[in-house]
Parts: sequence; structure tokens; C-alpha cells
Amino acid sequence: MPATPTGLRRASFVVLVVATLGNLVLVGGAALNAPWILEHVAGGQFTTLPSGIRVLYALMFVLMLAQVWFAWLLLVRDGAWSRTSSVISIGAVVIYVLSALVNAISPTPAERWNAIPAVLLAASFWVLRRRRPQDRVRGGDAG
Repeated sequence: MPATPTGLRRASFVVLVVATLGNLVLVGGAALNAPWILEHVAGGQFTTLPSGIRVLYALMFVLMLAQVWFAWLLLVRDGAWSRTSSVISIGAVVIYVLSALVNAISPTPAERWNAIPAVLLAASFWVLRRRRPQDRVRGGDAG
């Protein structure tokens, strides 16, 4: 039976959900080519998004829903439970750190704000993936 999540882990999950909701608005609006979102995505360079970019944003929408489910598993299982889940969670941290950097240097002021949820998501995944030292399995995969 998994341990009860600590306050920091629960708070990290809540932050992850809130940041993901903000990102879902962005990518959902981009996938639907909403005019009010265009300055916040794709460098703010389009008055209408090309179909290929809109499809990518739709795929990102689905992946973001999956990331909340994965984060929930990290929370209830008290961290990464296997080598694969550890690699996926580290990958999420790296992707969101890179996303924060790219958004922070964007020439579009509106897009620079996107760095904030990216940093929050990276930090949340970092906290959620960690296992307490007494829960770690020595010498291999916990399965």
C-alpha cells in the first residue's frame, strides 16, 4: 500500500494541475485557431495558425491530459515506481526546463509569460518523481 503523500507532494500536484490547466487553455486555443491566443503561441508570428501547427497543438493537448494522469500516479505511488516511470518523469522535467528557457527568450512579451507555468511544471515533476530514501529499492528496479 502506498504511503500517504506528504504536504509538499500534494501541493506540487495541485500546482501541476493548475499550471496544466493554463497550458490547456493555450494549446486548446491554438488548436482551435482562437484569435485571442495567437500572440501567446508560436512566437506570436501568425495571424492564423497553419494546419500543421494546429494539429501539433491538438496533440500537445492530449499529452497534457496524459501528464496529469501520470503525475497522479507519481503522487499515489509516492514517486517513480520503475525505471521507465523515472525516465519519463525526468524527461518531463527536462522538456519543461527547455520550454521555460525558450519562452523566456521569446521576442514576444506575451509569450514570455508562458515560462512561468513551464518552470512550475518542471519543479512539480521533480518533486513528484522523488521517492523517500526508505522507499528506494537497492540495486534495481522496483517493478
